[in-house]
Amino acid sequence: MRAERCRQGGFEQIREALNLLKDFLKILEYNRIHTQGSDDWHFSLKLWSRDKEKNLKQLRIIVGWVERSETQQATGNVGFRSSTQPTPF
Repeated sequence: MRAERCRQGGFEQIREALNLLKDFLKILEYNRIHTQGSDDWHFSLKLWSRDKEKNLKQLRIIVGWVERSETQQATGNVGFRSSTQPTPF
């Protein structure tokens, strides 16, 4: 991927997405020889399985968790639940 091809603002969004894949999901590995000043980004994805459907299922679970977390933060409903119902896993 070449940084100069990214539109204005797109570069930062791509960098943020790659860092989330690396730090949060732990599925991205950087393979760059030079970590600074290089326009070429080399990386690998280490998914959970070789099975496409298993990987998609895992990503859907994570996306659902993130969306629920963001909704709770936006509504201020963070912390303990007042419901007596068990939390499904």
